Amino acid sequence: MTNLQGATIFLSASFPPRDPGQRFPSFEVYLILNSINAFTRMILRCNGKLVFGDHPNITPMILMISRDLDVKNSVTVYQSDWCREAMLEYMAQIETKERGCVTWTRKGRDEEDSLNIMREEMIQNTPLAGAIFLGDMEGMCDEFRMLKEYSPTTPCIPVPVPRGAATEIEGDYETLGLVDFCKSRSYTFQAACFVKALEKYRTSKN
Repeated sequence: MTNLQGATIFLSASFPPRDPGQRFPSFEVYLILNSINAFTRMILRCNGKLVFGDHPNITPMILMISRDLDVKNSVTVYQSDWCREAMLEYMAQIETKERGCVTWTRKGRDEEDSLNIMREEMIQNTPLAGAIFLGDMEGMCDEFRMLKEYSPTTPCIPVPVPRGAATEIEGDYETLGLVDFCKSRSYTFQAACFVKALEKYRTSKN
């Protein structure tokens, strides 16, 4: 079985409300959730870890998966102090239930600046083996640009099937030998190919 040996994968995942005015209006939320479920399960099952920015619809789902798989200390969730007063119960349970840890980052001038600070610290302070991009908010493109700036050798793999912002990110498919990755419409198959290719890539670098 593929073993990522505790390697940390950056997960950039989100979806906006159904607003036609959005640059990436989402009408396929269920596809995004299915892709998050498939990749999260595969990465955690293969002894990988996840780091991501908190999202009220996504974080509880990932924690549910970690409980289902009975894996502990497998997720690191970043959130800004700007949101601390609104901290939801699931954030407190991340550490009390030994699912992982929460890292709080300082406030900025406003909410947008605080979010950028959180993203920068998350990407700069985490040794990453790879990155997966799922969903369709513009912030995903910002995270991709930051990652390429601070960690240019980290292989970035967007999953374009749910469409949205991920379709505008240039993936490092050839780096991981995933030239046929986008031809599949099965998230489970894509996730399995990703972890296997990442394991092989890391072994070749050691």
